[in-house]
Amino acid sequence: MAVHFTAQDIFDALCTQKCFGCGEFGPFLDLFTSYRQCITCVANSDSLLSITAFSAKRKFDLSPETLRALPTLLSLPGRYTESERPCGRRLSLVRMVSAGATMPKQNDDFGDSLPQLDTQGQNPNRFMSMIRFPALDMGTGKLDWGVSCQACRLGTRDKKRGYYNWNTVYSTAGYMEHFQKCQLSQIGRAVAPGYICVTEEDQSRSNVNFLGFLSKFRF
Repeated sequence: MAVHFTAQDIFDALCTQKCFGCGEFGPFLDLFTSYRQCITCVANSDSLLSITAFSAKRKFDLSPETLRALPTLLSLPGRYTESERPCGRRLSLVRMVSAGATMPKQNDDFGDSLPQLDTQGQNPNRFMSMIRFPALDMGTGKLDWGVSCQACRLGTRDKKRGYYNWNTVYSTAGYMEHFQKCQLSQIGRAVAPGYICVTEEDQSRSNVNFLGFLSKFRF
């Protein structure tokens, strides 16, 4: 994929926090484009849907020459999607939109085929071209990998209490803004000292208990 973008493109992505698709904090780098992406766009955007080269060849009746001309990525075995689905084989992937663009005329069949080839957030092909990618603060030289809100993930999903999409990853500054609105996060912070232990073994159990507190708490 390196022939399709430059080191400067990677550096530019490193120096921004915003998802290319929506402008929210983006913790991933798309290896097809070198653009920063957020998990919501990765899971749902039609433009980020990847399919196997074999599927693209069959779906769009691509010639070997056309298929070779498409940007192609070879995946790594691992666990993908929010549910960590295991994928043991290496797959040759292309972008659906790139394969579809080779058609003489895109018709309604192109859009209709998306649901057949995609399960969005549970489709491992969507995540195989993404790597975690920090944002660089040029002023301080610090890297921001992003943080998520465990209170929103585990607690009551009440927007009146400050709940926001549990899948969101925030910049450090963005999380502090969210914290001011998220009542369960504030309660969790207040009780957290009671879950701090001396030994690593005790702390592991205490961490589980703390997460249990968040998941069972009711206002």
